[in-house]
Amino acid sequence: MKKTYPTIFKVILVFLVVFSGVLSGCGGDYSGDERSGQDVSAELNPAGSDSNEPDDSAVLTAYFVQNIEPQMDYCGVCHSPGGVADTDEGRRFTLLSGQSHYVSFEQAWLALGGGVERNPLVTENSDPSEPHTGGKTWGVDSGAYSHVVTLLSCWDQPDDCPLTAGPVPEVPPVPPVSGLPLLGSSHGNHLWNQFCESNSDATELPADPRTLVQAGVNQGKAVHFNAYFEDCHVNLPEREQAPKTCGEYKARVAAGDYFANQRAAMTDLSISANALNSLWKQWGLRERPANFDQLLTERYGFNPAPYANPYPLPDEDPVNSSGGSGQLPMGLIQGRDEDGNFNGKISMNCYICHGGQIGYAQEGEGLGPIPGMGNTNTDMMIFMRDISKGLIGGLLPVSLNNTRGTSNAVGAFDLLTLIWDVDTLSLAPNPIKLPFNHSYHGNQDMPNWWNTSHRPRKFFDGGVSVDSTRIDMAAADQVNLLQSGARRRAVTEEHDQDLQAYVDAQVAPVFPAEVDQSLAEQGAIIFHNKNLWADNHNVDIPQPEGNGSCAGCHGVYSPRYVHDEAFLEHPALEGVASYLVPLDIIGTDPARAVSISAQVRAVFRSTWWGYPDGVDGYIPPEDKGALEEYIDDFASPIINPNGRPLQGACGWIEEVGYLAPPLYGVWASSPYLHNGSVPTLRQVLKPEERPAIWRRYDSPVEGRVKGYDMSLASYDLEDQVGWKYHEYCSRLDSTPEECSGDNRVINNLLYRWLDSLKDDIWILGYLSKPYGTQAQIDRRKIFNTHDFSNSNSGHEFTQVLNEIETRAVVEYLKTL
Repeated sequence: MKKTYPTIFKVILVFLVVFSGVLSGCGGDYSGDERSGQDVSAELNPAGSDSNEPDDSAVLTAYFVQNIEPQMDYCGVCHSPGGVADTDEGRRFTLLSGQSHYVSFEQAWLALGGGVERNPLVTENSDPSEPHTGGKTWGVDSGAYSHVVTLLSCWDQPDDCPLTAGPVPEVPPVPPVSGLPLLGSSHGNHLWNQFCESNSDATELPADPRTLVQAGVNQGKAVHFNAYFEDCHVNLPEREQAPKTCGEYKARVAAGDYFANQRAAMTDLSISANALNSLWKQWGLRERPANFDQLLTERYGFNPAPYANPYPLPDEDPVNSSGGSGQLPMGLIQGRDEDGNFNGKISMNCYICHGGQIGYAQEGEGLGPIPGMGNTNTDMMIFMRDISKGLIGGLLPVSLNNTRGTSNAVGAFDLLTLIWDVDTLSLAPNPIKLPFNHSYHGNQDMPNWWNTSHRPRKFFDGGVSVDSTRIDMAAADQVNLLQSGARRRAVTEEHDQDLQAYVDAQVAPVFPAEVDQSLAEQGAIIFHNKNLWADNHNVDIPQPEGNGSCAGCHGVYSPRYVHDEAFLEHPALEGVASYLVPLDIIGTDPARAVSISAQVRAVFRSTWWGYPDGVDGYIPPEDKGALEEYIDDFASPIINPNGRPLQGACGWIEEVGYLAPPLYGVWASSPYLHNGSVPTLRQVLKPEERPAIWRRYDSPVEGRVKGYDMSLASYDLEDQVGWKYHEYCSRLDSTPEECSGDNRVINNLLYRWLDSLKDDIWILGYLSKPYGTQAQIDRRKIFNTHDFSNSNSGHEFTQVLNEIETRAVVEYLKTL
């Protein structure tokens, strides 16, 4: 005998049944078994039942709409015609237009073989061993799992259906997280920026999310952390501690803005405005060209400054002309005298490496020069070559890199270590302070500033804590040769944390073109959930910690997963990435990672850059004699038997590998990998498509002073996402018949032999191919992956993504 229902429940059931009929998935075809077009639940309602009472079919439909329907929008992202689940296996569960999700779910149950706990509708979305790209949204301990099993039990055994055998059980509401969007990004905006926008200067700051990354954090979650934040300033005076209020934070950001944009650093390396104005002579021209500023920018790979950046033209007085009527590019800056007047001396600043460009401002919102973006166009060594009138690069073939657009900032730090006393920063040249038997650092891509706020550690190898700010000034005032060590240290302490605050406050540019929202949502699911090692994929590559997805290493961005406790312990960890991936997993060129040997790491931790201040046993430099100070620098046990036993508050991490970076603004980060060896984002995911030898497009400006074409026409914003390029060949890649003519690159045996030595003797890495002629300068634009440190191998686990999955992930990454 059938039960009776209260009138209000009848009304609710009728509403839910009607509502379920209008909810639909994406359109398309479906093929199941012979009963796929029938309503199996109708078997529970034989003809002749009391028409005044809701039938059992309505009961099941209402149960589905209330308890399972909220999951269907998520399922429908992929399980729709043309979606990533539209495969031979996946299309057995397809959400159809013109048909309720209830019917689609029922048809899928039949097509998948019926039953209950072992039906793929249950197992794929709950069993951790099943490779379900969408994750496990109804785990075995969840209410959703219970609802699905209950419904399938009623279809499988109608006579024992608990929904029709007694009162309809009360069920908990669907968790709010299921309603959060798949797309959404903070674009790397620091939590403190967001917090202080709506709070007064006196408001106390919340914890910096990076400081939450400590040993044990996120243990057992989808995202793995193993490189932890260290408080480097813990033993320093109160004024050196992290800001505590919004007002203190904003003051530091403003001071850092001044340092980066208005203050001239590296003043001892400055040149006169007259020398700058005469550089056209080194370009092989007969007179100063009318478009000198443009050619200056293009030849050296600088980028236009989107702010006033004056310098005096010939015969101009900088004092009486407000600095002059010329406009310097980012990376160059004119100094000022003690009275604040421009002085006509031109030096470099942070933007020579961290001021980039994609397109021109007139080509679209967000395009043009971008302060804080890694400058992958520059060739600072050509600038040094021209300033030295051909001495550097010609008679002296030395360089910090061998490819335009790359740098060796860590190698420059090693050179400083040989020049300065490592405790006082006073001049103390010593060629054997560091062990020589380690690898050269090699070419490195220029990093973006906007990801720093979500990195607990710095550098490609996660070497030091993000709180290790002294080392940032190694490329600023610490290179000034004419200052005392005490002055270098004082200037560093005055500006380093301000500069870091300014860097932390940067936000990634928003993708400037249209995004396929549906495809991007599918990409979000794949990025956060797909285990790239499932189904016996990547058997030759060790599986990393975490859930084996992209997010497992690179962090969580989608609001849906940011608030999912299976991914993060706290939503404040949104976008934080701090997984130091071992070399045997990541597989990228090892030179940069292994160049900081165990001995070098030990030396660094005991230097002034390692924050020994306040540590037990620390002796301030002024309390040590000059000879004792000099001998103390040696790492060699023969000269200094005691070594350097003091361990500062912040050292170089002992583990060797590469730190997976946050991916904010990744669309604007071409070329890719730590050495800039891969021109497009798609090729990061598809290793077999990477070119071995390539070169970006040249500027269309007439003449022999050729930089890169920075227009949007040279950047792919659609399928590839990255710089367009010409591809070359060499006989290392192909046969002589296949490789000839203008597209051939010869790999010189002499330089290949020299490259083989750089693995063991780091100082030899500074010897380079000559670049004294224009032809040699142009060859530096060719990225040859056969050269030392330039390999484009690695990150090969993503090759398991099929074509639509690859396109979906690329589309999703555009939204970050």
